[in-house]
Amino acid sequence: MNNELEKAETVTVTISSNDPRCTIRKKTVTFSNSNWNIDVEISIKIKDDNLFLAKDSTSYTCRVTNTLKSSIGTEYENRLLTLDVTSSGCGEGEYLGEYDRGKDQTNCICLQTYYMPRQNKMDCAKCPSETSVCEEIGMLVPETAPGFWRADMQSSNISEYPFYKCLPNQCMGTANTSNATCAKGYDQNSPKCSTCATHYIMTNGICVDCPSRNESSSATGSLIVLVFVCMLLYILVGCCYLSQPALSKEIKGRVERSLSNMDSFRSSFSGNNDEIDRKSFSQIMNTQDNELNLTPREVALVFDSVDTDGSGKITMEELHLFR
Repeated sequence: MNNELEKAETVTVTISSNDPRCTIRKKTVTFSNSNWNIDVEISIKIKDDNLFLAKDSTSYTCRVTNTLKSSIGTEYENRLLTLDVTSSGCGEGEYLGEYDRGKDQTNCICLQTYYMPRQNKMDCAKCPSETSVCEEIGMLVPETAPGFWRADMQSSNISEYPFYKCLPNQCMGTANTSNATCAKGYDQNSPKCSTCATHYIMTNGICVDCPSRNESSSATGSLIVLVFVCMLLYILVGCCYLSQPALSKEIKGRVERSLSNMDSFRSSFSGNNDEIDRKSFSQIMNTQDNELNLTPREVALVFDSVDTDGSGKITMEELHLFR
């Protein structure tokens, strides 16, 4: 008390807090004329809010009120105490120097070789020395060291996304700006950079450039022109071939002269046999002198020319008409 009390007067002080995180163990104190000037220790227990803020930054504030009531009706003003609960910091890896700690200056900032995990609030964590690189102050995610790979390079949860060792010269590490971590020629989306990228091929365990695939996969202009020219030549040759007569005039003249002098055909039509088939015709033509010298195709053309009704057999009448 700051006031001396009357001999018959007692004052009861009730202590309360507006925030349940500040717990007052002794909530009432009584003063009299005999102890009004003796200090009384009041213990207030604060509760951890589980927020990891920068060291000495205010976590929350409690308003502690002392309400005084006199036994003889004397009026006293209530006494108000403002209690700021400060953070104990972010662990041994916290950086305490000058740094931008956000709008309220409460963000935890970690030293080099430490990072602040973002999956839940906790102390600065030590970066794995072999698999990561943490050379900057205030890192939120450990960089992946060359020779190692993670499924998500930007996650601070290294338990969910651990580091994996790669084969030599495949994984190049990351600066945490993207998930790109594979060396040139290796697929950025493959686990541990284990497969080759487009236009590369695996040779002796190494992805090497494939020159034949390095160009555009679509047809080039020169290739299209070449294909067009070849098709045009093919069509022209075919048209020329198909436009030629079935038998040249020279061959037809030799055939007509030979047929007019052939006793073989007369004998083939003797008796009851009044027609000859393709095979017999071919045999007769092959037995002639070298004047004809027809190829099998030319013999077949002669037969088709004589066989005007397309029956597959030649009659004496058709033979006379051809001559």
